Amino acid sequence: MSDVPFLWVDPNPFPGMRPDQLIVIFRESAQKNLKESAEKGYDVFDNVIIAEVSAGGHGSKSTVMQEIERRLPDGTVVKHPVYSRKYAAIFQQFKEGRTEDGVGTPLNLLPKMDPARIATLKAQGIHFVETLATAADSSALGEMMGFREMRANAQKFLDLREKNAPMVKAEEMIKSRDDEISNLRRQLTELADRFTAEAPRRGPGRPRKEEEAA
Repeated sequence: MSDVPFLWVDPNPFPGMRPDQLIVIFRESAQKNLKESAEKGYDVFDNVIIAEVSAGGHGSKSTVMQEIERRLPDGTVVKHPVYSRKYAAIFQQFKEGRTEDGVGTPLNLLPKMDPARIATLKAQGIHFVETLATAADSSALGEMMGFREMRANAQKFLDLREKNAPMVKAEEMIKSRDDEISNLRRQLTELADRFTAEAPRRGPGRPRKEEEAA
């Protein structure tokens, strides 16, 4: 469960810059509480959740450790003022146990990906297309036949998706507009039918108002 990666995308990138995409793995560990241990005369530990953050796959050289929250011996939870908010969305999924699939694009969407290749990549901590696209060469991955081709396919897949994003967004806007127009037409038709049904009808022998006035 703790080895499942989550894809984190910067929701507020600088204008004109491509948003950061990071791979985050949450890990729980026990860390000695020096103050409590000194006071009680025996070792007392905090339960600490750390975010292992990298731009590539498992074991990437760019990996950094960032503390998310710490549970003290008395049950008090101390959240990091920056990182607990930064990764709040995916951390909530981690706490709820929704880590079976993580967050990302499935590897089987890439061409020439069979179950054996997917299983081999996952064994190296690469679960998603985004992870594969930024994975650094390692001894294990370098020996995997076709790894560089798969990584290149992943990069092309993401580049093409990004280029097509404006077109897809425009198509969704057009569809939304058409649905809205269709809905308005339906409402107008219903109103017209209701008005016709509720309008008072003149009896066959009743004179017109103009004739009555005359």
